[in-house]
Amino acid sequence: IKQTSKNYKVLVIDDGSKDNTSGIAKKAGANYIIKNKKNLGLAQSFKRGLEECLKLGADIIVNTDADFQYNQAEIPKIIQPIIEQKADIVLTDRKILNLNHMPLSKKLGNLLSTLVTRFVSGYPVSDAQSGFRAFSREAALRLNILSDYTYVQETIIQAVDKRLRIIQMPCEFRKRQGKSRLISSLFGYAKKAGLTIIRSFVRYKPLKAL
Repeated sequence: IKQTSKNYKVLVIDDGSKDNTSGIAKKAGANYIIKNKKNLGLAQSFKRGLEECLKLGADIIVNTDADFQYNQAEIPKIIQPIIEQKADIVLTDRKILNLNHMPLSKKLGNLLSTLVTRFVSGYPVSDAQSGFRAFSREAALRLNILSDYTYVQETIIQAVDKRLRIIQMPCEFRKRQGKSRLISSLFGYAKKAGLTIIRSFVRYKPLKAL
């Protein structure tokens, strides 16, 4: 980012953690830190982050997970289509089938969720679960996250419904160090994510849902 942007800020959302995330982030140089008093979940933390970025006047918003599976050095690459006004949202594709470090069960779960999101949204998304994305200010203003679990599928369905321009590009996805707190149970994740997709389908395409 330092090579391509003269003005960027880092906002950390601490979702009610008990591991001193806020203190560590502050020490590491984060410009802004928001700490939820209790765990609100991924979707609502993402929504709060978007809202805060808009209040701070951000022109481009990039969201990324805090476990460093994504390579943040790729941020300049994924914001370029927005800078060039070719996209409102940039999604990243982890190339799931090529990942030797991802268990087969998770690959299948990701692929199934992506296929369902593709069917519901009508957009040929390659990786609906990737949590490394870039949004223009206009796109962020038009998105309204209603889910209380995960935002990744809902934002795609909304973006298509609102006719926002979407571009996809590959990204690096490293091996996880430790266990996922969001996807502690594949069945549980599939159930909750599936409900999110169904609710989004009913909200944004009610006539097709009848």
